[in-house]
Amino acid sequence: MDVKPDLVLFPDEDELFSQDIEEDLVLFWNGDKKYMMFEYATPLPSIDGRVVNNGKPYPRKPHMKAFKWMPNLTYYPYPTLARLSRSTYSGEDAYRSRAKILHFCYYTKDMERTHLDTTNKKMYASRK
Repeated sequence: MDVKPDLVLFPDEDELFSQDIEEDLVLFWNGDKKYMMFEYATPLPSIDGRVVNNGKPYPRKPHMKAFKWMPNLTYYPYPTLARLSRSTYSGEDAYRSRAKILHFCYYTKDMERTHLDTTNKKMYASRK
């Protein structure tokens, strides 16, 4: 099957786009950028209402999660920040979405004590 969608959205399995993504998708599709970057919402949604990572987004830097279709889209070899492989992404500017990514926290308290964060070396949890 030869599939060629207009846009490719690629959130991780523990991520959702915020509800205001629709307007940004229209602007992205009608614009000249090939890629769209998203920042992460804060606080991270958690099942028990705990504030995770001191209320800071995780990951901290925007990630590329939407693309206009082109042949051979791939993450391999993976460069970082959910960007496509350098074989398909040449470093040009990306559209910056106003919509956010909701990154659901599945960490248990024990996992949070050991998870490294690039800012403060640990992912902390606190009660609201």
